[in-house]
Amino acid sequence: MKKRLIALLLTVLMTAAILAGCVAPAADEEPTAAPAAEPTAEPAAEPTAEPTAEPAAAGENYTAGTRTETSYESAWLGLRYTLPEGFVMATDEQINAAMQIGSEMLDVDGELLDAASVRVIYEMMALSADGRNVQIVAEIPSLEDMSAELYVTTLQLQLPSLGFETGERSTLELCGATYESLDASADVEGVSVCQRYLVRRVGDRMALITVSAQDQAQLDALLTGFAPLA
Repeated sequence: MKKRLIALLLTVLMTAAILAGCVAPAADEEPTAAPAAEPTAEPAAEPTAEPTAEPAAAGENYTAGTRTETSYESAWLGLRYTLPEGFVMATDEQINAAMQIGSEMLDVDGELLDAASVRVIYEMMALSADGRNVQIVAEIPSLEDMSAELYVTTLQLQLPSLGFETGERSTLELCGATYESLDASADVEGVSVCQRYLVRRVGDRMALITVSAQDQAQLDALLTGFAPLA
């Protein structure tokens, strides 16, 4: 049991390391604003109805989700997750510790990545006593126009370097939204572990849901905890 727990917990740190490589460090350049339209003389016009702004799509603008000891809710993603029996919700301190260790697993040009410079927000992380875990991350991708499809391609390229074998990519419907899906497996400390990555672009951020367990059936079971917001 202890060996299995260690192996599955290592997948949490591996995920943090993968994320550290998928996002761009905070840039040192000055932020730029969208170019303003050239001013034009306002023509005289017949009275028209007051224009109304088109409402933004529900959940498009990022807002942090809320966590309790037993559940997580996100208006941004339009879903909630209820922890299975025996799971514990990680605290902010525990999540930050995982991010720091994860970043130290990658060495770029001889220098360790600074976790503070990685533009990743761990929305939630929940773990069970046997090591099964669920993670939800909101991330600013390295490319401004990066799609979920391209993000998954990046995962396919990076996972083998951490000892994972990737399966076929697909799409998965979750709480009324379509996610790009990728399964991966690895032998960690002599224990077989499986992960499923669900990726979706929402506004200017990428949403990444990762579930880890010992087999595919357990992965499927972990996903049953998701439900759409009422």
